[in-house]
Amino acid sequence: MIVLIDLNVLLDVIQRRTPHYSDSAAVLSRARTGDFEDAVVASLAHASSCAFIITRNQIEFTGAPVPAISPAAFLASLNQPNPDDS
Repeated sequence: MIVLIDLNVLLDVIQRRTPHYSDSAAVLSRARTGDFEDAVVASLAHASSCAFIITRNQIEFTGAPVPAISPAAFLASLNQPNPDDS
């Protein structure tokens, strides 16, 4: 089954919000959170028109609407001349 978990459920657990904590923690314990986190990041990057997703785990973002690059590659790109600045 594929479901979308609202970020409020995650915040219930992080902030131990009552009376929601127990149910939210149980839901998250059954979720494949790596996929969830990556999906949230990819969606936010796309919605925000980001140029890149900067990550150490580029393979998880294969097929994402925004290209993923390593922190080192991003830093190296900052040292390159920007053709839009001409």
